[in-house]
Amino acid sequence: MPERPARIEERCKAGQSPSEFAPTVKRLCRQLVQSWRNLKDQQIEVSALTGGISNSLYKVTAHDQVDREHDMVVVRVYADYPVPTHVDREREQQVLISLNSIGFGAEVLGIFGNGRIEAFLKMRELQPEDMGQPDMAAKIAKRLRQLHQHVPTNVPKHVPLFDDLQLLLKLAGSVKLNDPQQQRRKDDIYDGQQMAWEVREMKSIVESMDCPVVLSHLDLLANNIFVPADSKGTDFAVVDMQFIDFEYAAWCYQWYDLGNHFDEYAGFEGEYDRFPDQEQAKHFVRSYLQQGQHTPSEEEVEAGVAASLVFSLVAHLYWGIWFIFQSMYPPSEGFDYLGNAQMRLNEYHNRKSEFLNQYRRLARQQTAA
Repeated sequence: MPERPARIEERCKAGQSPSEFAPTVKRLCRQLVQSWRNLKDQQIEVSALTGGISNSLYKVTAHDQVDREHDMVVVRVYADYPVPTHVDREREQQVLISLNSIGFGAEVLGIFGNGRIEAFLKMRELQPEDMGQPDMAAKIAKRLRQLHQHVPTNVPKHVPLFDDLQLLLKLAGSVKLNDPQQQRRKDDIYDGQQMAWEVREMKSIVESMDCPVVLSHLDLLANNIFVPADSKGTDFAVVDMQFIDFEYAAWCYQWYDLGNHFDEYAGFEGEYDRFPDQEQAKHFVRSYLQQGQHTPSEEEVEAGVAASLVFSLVAHLYWGIWFIFQSMYPPSEGFDYLGNAQMRLNEYHNRKSEFLNQYRRLARQQTAA
């Protein structure tokens, strides 16, 4: 089991360039990463990492480092919001430390006031088009089931999903952009009253569902799934697949992670023609439910698919509203937060009747049986 990470209260400025942040990050790494304590400044190299759309990420390399396992680390500086948000950093750290103990997530090496240092995974991240390949989908499903079976003792069993959505509604409603053209664009995309109504409706539907609660990732997009760097295709063990970025991880409804993951097949480009069809969704759910010698029935698989599709709608609402809020505090230059909000909310409306009708039809059949 990994040692409990060192912790200090010092805070850092978010959004700095690698050169601006270098003196601070070098000192932090020497303080918090045990094997780096005697390194000199010239032995430590700092560069920016892409992929973060809310936090600032840096890759820090220790040259001439004897500890080859930790010769590269990631320093993550949390987004600096001027208002209370839905992100619970204490919960995030508790979840990560618990998951580290069973081999999930990048190992947390140190924690500072508004960020952390974690091991750099010498692996390759998936691309959105990889996730729909049958063998890869099966491995993601099985690894996700392993995550869902973990029961942390240090994380209170509370489902914050709809509390977070209510807060996001409030935050998104207060967004005022400096650029008048962008503000008009935001107002065209986002109708706060309509979104509040949609959230209430989906909450009512979810609460009527008999859905178990599990520890969930809640942001399982391609960039958060890593596989061995030297692997070809899927020639690796399920346990060697790694999930990262547990910023939103919490207790949640079992099928939410699957629905949200299906949405992410589209990537940030919004290529929703990649969303899994019924057979692809069944394949994923069947792989997820397969346990040892137990083969799930067709009824179990169909029920899992229908529930997952309901939660894909909830995920579209969540991220659509999140992108509206995030547009006011964009740490990633060039990323179109409003465009992604529009794609998410459009897809929610495009698929809402179809997915809810499928779930209700199956529920009626089960009741009649």
